[in-house]
Formats: sequence, structure tokens, C-alpha cells
Amino acid sequence: MKNIKNSERELFANIIKNNESVLHILSKRERQIIKLRYGLFDGVEHTQRYIGELFHLSDTRIAQLEAKGRYKVNQYIESQVFPK
Repeated sequence: MKNIKNSERELFANIIKNNESVLHILSKRERQIIKLRYGLFDGVEHTQRYIGELFHLSDTRIAQLEAKGRYKVNQYIESQVFPK
């Protein structure tokens, strides 16, 4: 199961690194968290704990916001690839 999660993470990272413009659909905080987690600011992928310290939030809350942002991006991409 862990390999699937890592593959999904790598796929998501490649999508946003190659098409950062999809992040426009996120709130400012979600966008900052995603950029920090996937190294889009400085090339370094930061931990949820580190980001939590920056935002004065728990690493659990950062994980929730990251998941919410990933969901939004995935839904947006899906709607662009497979329009109804």
C-alpha cells in the first residue's frame, strides 16, 4: 500500500511541477502549503511538521489542508481532461 501512496504522491508532484498554474484554484494557504510540501518555492520538500510551525498549526491540520488542496487540484484536472 505504501508504494501506491508514494506513486500517487510522485504523480501529483510531477503534475503540479509541470503545470503550476493549476494551483490558482486553491486558497492562498492551501497553495502555500502545497508549494512548500512539493518544493515549488525553494526546491526542498518540507515536512508537515515544519510547515505547521511556519503557519502555527499542527502537522495534522497541515495534512488536512494538503489533502484538501490535492483533492481540489485532482478534481480540477479531471474536469479539464474529462469534461461532462
